[in-house]
Amino acid sequence: MNEALEEENYGNERFVAKQEKKARQEQQSRDNALASMMRTVDGRRLMWDILSNCHIFSTCFHENPIIMAKAEGERNIGLMLFAHIMRVCPNEYMTMAKESQPKEDIEL
Repeated sequence: MNEALEEENYGNERFVAKQEKKARQEQQSRDNALASMMRTVDGRRLMWDILSNCHIFSTCFHENPIIMAKAEGERNIGLMLFAHIMRVCPNEYMTMAKESQPKEDIEL
């Protein structure tokens, strides 16, 4: 589609409404995928590993600016995932955090 035609379409209320509906459907699909993943122990374990590797609850400071920039990029992705989890399934986050705690040794 050429630029002039595309600009014309964005002035068309029906076109804009269609695009908004499509965006809502795509977001709902992503939300459903995340919720599905977070409903399983394996899914929560995988997400916890990803969030942990993204340093979301720690500082990214490093003397080397290249290393720090890389860590901040990872952290940005982690924060984006964390925000998505907290919006879609905050209770599953709490379950995931509890499951990540070390198990106490059971004496027999």
